[in-house]
Amino acid sequence: MSVCKICSEEMELKKETVEGWVCTKGDHGGKGPKVGSSILACPLQKGAIWVHVVDENGDDVPDGIVARVDKQLKTTEAGFAAWDPLPEDRYELELVNIPAKFHPLSQNKAEGVQVRKGQITSVEFALERTVEMAVVVRVGESVLSIEDMDVDFARAASEHSGKGKTSKDTGTSFKDLRKGQHTVNLTLTDKQKEKYWLDGDASQTKHISHGVDNTVTFTLREITFLETFFHIQVQDGKALKELTGAKVKIKAPEKEEATELKEAKAVAKFSVPVTSRTPPTSVDVLALTPDTTDAVYEVIEVVTT
Repeated sequence: MSVCKICSEEMELKKETVEGWVCTKGDHGGKGPKVGSSILACPLQKGAIWVHVVDENGDDVPDGIVARVDKQLKTTEAGFAAWDPLPEDRYELELVNIPAKFHPLSQNKAEGVQVRKGQITSVEFALERTVEMAVVVRVGESVLSIEDMDVDFARAASEHSGKGKTSKDTGTSFKDLRKGQHTVNLTLTDKQKEKYWLDGDASQTKHISHGVDNTVTFTLREITFLETFFHIQVQDGKALKELTGAKVKIKAPEKEEATELKEAKAVAKFSVPVTSRTPPTSVDVLALTPDTTDAVYEVIEVVTT
């Protein structure tokens, strides 16, 4: 039984010649490998070069890749091209054109490829597909991106990095990347921080590769506000009266407001931003300072709406 040297499947004899042996698995492109010469009265006087082009996963590259052995150009079919027969000698082999969807090879030549009588010399080239990574910055549960958000990335295994700004609806994309771990960062400007808070981490690490979803999504939430009122009165003999002009200073955010008469109450009003999934339930007071009196005073009520 003869075995195909490309896929190791059984071959069958179509004619009483060496070239008549074909693989039962199918046509690999080019001429069939010269095997089974032992059944002939005369041994093979020449050899062959087979080029095999695979991708980063080891799969045959279906695109036609032009290769050259000395001055003879051939295009691969199903990842294979054959120069057959060739005299026994040493040859230079080169991939002439590599489609843009693959990264250029650091070395696309093989020099001194030896061809011997009656043998097939197989040379394999592995191409790596380029990868595209999309970055979307959305508000709430929207599937669309907002614009003018600054993002950058860095690849963990190299110094490859880049920056971009999102476009409305589509976000931004980084093309011609290599597969592997990439860290993506989102940076909000001071003006953007006045409107949004980031629901999650400002840095995300994602493993990107060919044929999968390479989208990195950041989620922003619009800032809402809780209104907090401090109602302050002062003891005047046995009675309490409204204390206007008293200063109330709070922490987070650090603000100071003076009490004013509002609806017949001396009130200091604060708007406290909500910048997390859990709204604040209390306000820390740094100081209460009456401006014009040494009388005893107290906070009568604090109302947060």
